[in-house]
Amino acid sequence: MSSDSSPGPQPVGRKPFESAPRRLAEPGGGCSRMAAIGCAAAAILVGVALLAMMLKARELVVWSLSNVRTEIEQRLPDDLPETERARLSSAFEGVLEKLRSEDLDAEEFRRLQAALLEFARRREVPDREQVRRLAEELEQFVGGADGSDGGVEGDAAETAPSPVEI
Repeated sequence: MSSDSSPGPQPVGRKPFESAPRRLAEPGGGCSRMAAIGCAAAAILVGVALLAMMLKARELVVWSLSNVRTEIEQRLPDDLPETERARLSSAFEGVLEKLRSEDLDAEEFRRLQAALLEFARRREVPDREQVRRLAEELEQFVGGADGSDGGVEGDAAETAPSPVEI
């Protein structure tokens, strides 16, 4: 026996991937291409949504005001006279008509929004005075039928806070 413990000559084997090497990443493909396609599609969708909002902004404002009107009318006090209900309803109709037909002054519209939000946020049933002030604010936005301040005369017109100031 020989003292050499090494086995005989080793057969020459194939190295892995020697005959057909494969690239791990294809040029021009992979994640970066899919990400670019996805980002482009998202940008197109956002653009279409913004365009739709710009074209339908007026209808969206009218729709939201109609919803606020419904909520407010449901919360009116039971003892509110029919004349005050009719005044408020007429004022809302005037505002809706103005929103549908005219270009709006941004400052006037912000004041109207603030008054409506203040009124709508209250959880308690509004009293007659709050309903009257809201009707006045709506009439003032429309311009009032006769240019008056809603029928308040004298010092009461100067001291009565508007819904915005509350």
